[in-house]
Amino acid sequence: MKSAEKIAVVDIGSNSCRMVIYEQSGAALIPYFNEKAMAGLGRDLSETGRLSPTGSELALQTFHRFRAITASLSIKNVRAVATAAVREASDGAEFKKRAEAILGAPIKVLSGADEGRLSAVGVSIGFLNPKGMIADLGGTSMELRPVDQDAVGESLHLGPIARTQDIDLPFEKRRKVIRKVLANSNFVKSASGEDLFAVGGAWRNVAAVHMMLRDYPLRVAHGYKMSQDDVENVIEAAELSKSDKLTREQLLGVSKRRFDTLPHAALLLKTLMEQLSIEKVTISSFGLRDGVAADGLEVDGATG
Repeated sequence: MKSAEKIAVVDIGSNSCRMVIYEQSGAALIPYFNEKAMAGLGRDLSETGRLSPTGSELALQTFHRFRAITASLSIKNVRAVATAAVREASDGAEFKKRAEAILGAPIKVLSGADEGRLSAVGVSIGFLNPKGMIADLGGTSMELRPVDQDAVGESLHLGPIARTQDIDLPFEKRRKVIRKVLANSNFVKSASGEDLFAVGGAWRNVAAVHMMLRDYPLRVAHGYKMSQDDVENVIEAAELSKSDKLTREQLLGVSKRRFDTLPHAALLLKTLMEQLSIEKVTISSFGLRDGVAADGLEVDGATG
């Protein structure tokens, strides 16, 4: 019997660097290893135009471990991609060269359109015949596009790292800033009322917080649906946490690493839903990495 092929996907993002190893067996693509480092490559990008020095070194150290793992498993199919931080940084090409030497594999620097398309591929294998739009929130950018893989989307600088200058603003002013950016989006102007799939760890964290607030028994983000009121409840909890110690401890208990980005992610999601006239959003655990793994392969989507 032919053994299952292994595919390693290395995703070099603005906030985290992650490797997921999949097995392709027939028409099934099954993730069985998942490891990340919160390197924060894009942490200084808006101020310096360069990658974070400490983030770069942490990422490169992480790549040595990734290389050791792929070598020990004799994985030949390593698909490495980099997103907005490496794409936009003045020293991105230099970092890419060093990273490729360590990983022993080429790195494709994705355009915003590439990110959107591959996220759509990921969503397409995570749900049964999904229709509507995806919003993929990374550290630096948010990609908007229809699920249709042949469609064209848009990339907006609305990631939490790109909006660090807004951290000290009152929440209502932060909403106004987001509304202004979305109001200038051609994609948002032309799309409304369709199903929306939210992709990315920041929005999975919003869902996790809402599950905690309502004491939801099944803590599985994939397929979780939230209304505008549900997202507003998360925003209110994030605002209360600034003055209420118990609420702060509860939110930190859900996701300490993403606590600082929670307000922006929730405010952005609520505002986007308002602008698109969408009452409910579906959280997707499938996205860019799954799309990179599945791209060009014959694999099945979800069956229920």
